[in-house]
Amino acid sequence: MDDINRAEIRGRLAADPVMRLTQKGGPMATFTIAVEYGKFTDWLACVTFGTQAGVFDGLAKGSPVHVVGRLHSRSWETPEGQRLYRTEVVTTSVESLELRTPQPVGVDPEEVPF
Repeated sequence: MDDINRAEIRGRLAADPVMRLTQKGGPMATFTIAVEYGKFTDWLACVTFGTQAGVFDGLAKGSPVHVVGRLHSRSWETPEGQRLYRTEVVTTSVESLELRTPQPVGVDPEEVPF
């Protein structure tokens, strides 16, 4: 049996995406998606690399998006010695659901640094 690690999320940007460069100089964006169901809201951390990062031009907090990717957990140690953990969706596709015609953008797996 093959393992499956796939996440598909549709929601709204919880804040403006943060654009920056990877250590190798490639574009990346981090963002959080708010997914509402009933009286509850999940806040899901996401990261995207390469050409996908360009899909966020003109998008801001509250913009509807649809992402497909995989879950990835990582940990690091703070300068104070505290171990922190984060699970996020590493996207393979990001699509704006604004009223304009959606433009799905895929990513070359070679652009993902891990």
